[in-house]
Amino acid sequence: MNQFLQKTIYPNYEIVLVENNSVSPDTFQYYRKLTAEHSDRVRVITWNGKFNFSAIINFGVEASRGEYLLLLNNDTEVITPEWLNRLVGLCVEKRSE
Repeated sequence: MNQFLQKTIYPNYEIVLVENNSVSPDTFQYYRKLTAEHSDRVRVITWNGKFNFSAIINFGVEASRGEYLLLLNNDTEVITPEWLNRLVGLCVEKRSE
């Protein structure tokens, strides 16, 4: 997660983390640290139901505030700082057609 926050140069984004049935205290400590340090960008919401990937994704989408949504898994790696600029640019370009 820190690589997104450190490497992304696009200025206007939020990260919605959907917590679903984690049990490790380290995970929750990480959430607290992340939201304390980046309260303007990161929110953690909790899915309390049984595991259902589609329902969890939809829950996260409903909680988001953005005009454009990008769904990523936790194994995504940022390899260039302008990655989000490029993706949003494509969305804006498509929208104006």
